Amino acid sequence: MAQLMSKLLLSVALLIAVVSRGPTQNAVVQADLVLLDGKILTVDDRFREATALAVRDGRFIAVGSNQDVRRYIGSTTRVIDGRGRTVVPGLIDTHVHALDVAEAEAAQPFRSLRSIGELQAWITSEAARRPRETWIWTPRVYPTRLREHRFPTRQELDAAAPDHPVAVDGAYAFSLNSAALRAAGITRSSADPPGGAIVKDTAGEPTGLLRNVGTLLARFRSRTSSSGGVSLDMLEQVHRQYLAAGITSVIERGASLDGYKTYEALRRADRLRVRATVTIRIPRADSPAEVERFIENLPFRFGSGDEWLKAGPLKIVVDGGILIGTSFMRKPYGLSARQLYAVDDPSYRGFLTLTPEQIASGIAIG
Repeated sequence: MAQLMSKLLLSVALLIAVVSRGPTQNAVVQADLVLLDGKILTVDDRFREATALAVRDGRFIAVGSNQDVRRYIGSTTRVIDGRGRTVVPGLIDTHVHALDVAEAEAAQPFRSLRSIGELQAWITSEAARRPRETWIWTPRVYPTRLREHRFPTRQELDAAAPDHPVAVDGAYAFSLNSAALRAAGITRSSADPPGGAIVKDTAGEPTGLLRNVGTLLARFRSRTSSSGGVSLDMLEQVHRQYLAAGITSVIERGASLDGYKTYEALRRADRLRVRATVTIRIPRADSPAEVERFIENLPFRFGSGDEWLKAGPLKIVVDGGILIGTSFMRKPYGLSARQLYAVDDPSYRGFLTLTPEQIASGIAIG
């Protein structure tokens, strides 16, 4: 009898264990978000397609058919009808300058200018509302984006605004009118700065085209903020524009320490809308020791942060930009150098702003 009771108690205990464990194992978690009836490109190793997905706490918990996923719908689940539309993973933009865009947008909303005629009209309208001798800086313009596939000449800029210094901003190259050349003190006797060029015509006069000489013009460019900071509101707006284009992760290239702190402030305020890796630009230094001190004093190390914000690698600027023909190339630019960048030298390969020895030293220190 005692043996029978022991077996009975053991059976009841096992039954209780199974019953108590079963619902937990079989329970379906409730999703925060479910999308049904979509064309979901998973971009997995087999590039499979699915029709539904479920998300909880920012993570996918199910991807499959409508039938597979409906079980995750609860009373508080947001359900989206995909209506057969394509759904793709978030895109990653590996080279952005959102901080610069935010600062520029705060000063002047971007205007897309597609031809030299549109550029001239914009400059003339700006000149009409500004005092004489006030500098006019155009929105960012590259010759590859203009219908004529070249920068405007000094004469074309003079025709648009003869009494205002005008700088067509190409980031690593600029086109100036005569008033801007005078204001900057650039003459036929001006020597090329290291790693750059003041382009001159056959008579030795400056044409107005400058390559990799931004430092010559820095003092004429007003900044948008007296504190040098970037508005959190404006940076968040830029990130929302990325989201509207399907970009959910970015790599911010060449931020200053203040720029990284701006990202940190956005993260602390729970307003960082895209996942960001921030590359820190090493300031121009006179010696390897200065570079080493800068790196040693960084308040973070590569990879530190969380899933939303990480400190990326360090950036050393060694040349110019490909869109305006100052990037240093292994081979000459060829015909495009003349067509796009007004370079007649068939051996032209761009500019190095640092020597190979300086580059190697910077890499070794980093």
